[in-house]
Amino acid sequence: MRKKMAITGWLSWLFAAGALPAYANNRAAPDGLLSILLIFPVAILAYRFAGAKITEKEQKGRFLSGIGLGVCFFLTLGDPYIALIPLLVLLYYGLRRGVLACVRGQGWKRFVFGPTAIVFTILAVANYLLRNFQAARLARW
Repeated sequence: MRKKMAITGWLSWLFAAGALPAYANNRAAPDGLLSILLIFPVAILAYRFAGAKITEKEQKGRFLSGIGLGVCFFLTLGDPYIALIPLLVLLYYGLRRGVLACVRGQGWKRFVFGPTAIVFTILAVANYLLRNFQAARLARW
């Protein structure tokens, strides 16, 4: 067991050491896509940390909704004017998960993690819209 943990630690260190040269060669474009991508883990973790339970009906549709949300994310990679409808779908997803964390959560955790997911989702979508429409407006000039 210790040997596996040591190997995992060394691999983690190597990945972290390789991240700096990779970033130096491929700098991220400030277009807000990272914040849109982070809606998924923030909404999922807020829902789980609030102590909310997934119903059976929701579990049956998880696969199809995951595919739909993935397609919506990939549609946001293109033109910002085409990405408005998929962006509304992603906004709905983040807000819905935050509200469900508030409603189904347990104790004080639902008042912390639910609003956190809601605020993060709103800020992520606003960041995407401001960055992309500002770049599109400057490209016209």
